[in-house]
Amino acid sequence: MRSELVDREWAELTDEGFRLSQPDGLLDAWREAYEQPSGERVEFYTTLHGQSLEAAARHSATDYGVTRFFLDEHHKAVLPLIRGWMEDAGLEVRLDDAGTLIGRCEGSDPAAPVLITGSHQDSVREGGKFDGMMGVVLPIVALAELRRRGT
Repeated sequence: MRSELVDREWAELTDEGFRLSQPDGLLDAWREAYEQPSGERVEFYTTLHGQSLEAAARHSATDYGVTRFFLDEHHKAVLPLIRGWMEDAGLEVRLDDAGTLIGRCEGSDPAAPVLITGSHQDSVREGGKFDGMMGVVLPIVALAELRRRGT
C-alpha cells in the first residue's frame, strides 16, 4: 500500500517518516473508483452512543485520557453501567470470579450456539476515551440489533 501511494505521488517518505503529500489526489481517485454496496442500508442509534460512553470515560485514574486498571475503583464503577447496557440489550448477565461481566444471549433455537460477550473495559495508562470499551460495546449493540430484528 505504501509503495503504491508513493508511486502515484500521493505520499512521500521523508526523514520524519511517511506522510500523505497529495491527500486530495488520493480522495479524488477513491471517489472515482467507489461503488456503493448493494443491499439495504441500516442505521440505528442506541443508548450506548454519546452520553453512556462519555459517562464511562469519566471513570479514570488520570485527567488526561482514560486510565482504568483491572479491578481498580474506576473499573468497578463502570461495571453497573455495562451491566445496564447488557440487560437493555436482552442479555442474561453475571459477574464471574475474575471480575468480568458476562453477557449471555440464547437464540430461539435451543440447539443453536449461545452468544457470549464480556466486559474487558480496562485500559492502558492515559488511553483513548474508548480504549477497551469498543470491544465491550460493539457486541452489545450487535446483539441488541439482532434481538430487535427477531433473529
